[in-house]
Amino acid sequence: MALSKSSKPKRKTRDGRMCAESFTAGGTLIIVDDCTTKPSPDGKSTEAEWCEVDPKEGGTPNWGFCEEILDYDKVREKVRNLMADEIPEIRKIKDEESKLIPVGLKLLGTFENTQEK
Repeated sequence: MALSKSSKPKRKTRDGRMCAESFTAGGTLIIVDDCTTKPSPDGKSTEAEWCEVDPKEGGTPNWGFCEEILDYDKVREKVRNLMADEIPEIRKIKDEESKLIPVGLKLLGTFENTQEK
């Protein structure tokens, strides 16, 4: 049986090594660049995903815990929430700045006038 290539990005371990395209974990064939939560080769059952390392990568052990998949929707939501918290403070600073600019320009003009004399 030939393995088909996945359209998903190839997964990596936390230490940056590429996962094998397929490997067996707990008697189950894990196919195409993915990680599993089956008990890891050290016998520990964990929620953390792991994979067998691509043999071309080398290194020991020959498996590793997988890098988290970045959920861009969650990242965007967090940034929106952080920005929403900061917007009132930014508006307050901008309002204060707009009041100080004319004063600063007036003082600059006064200083320039005294320098010309």
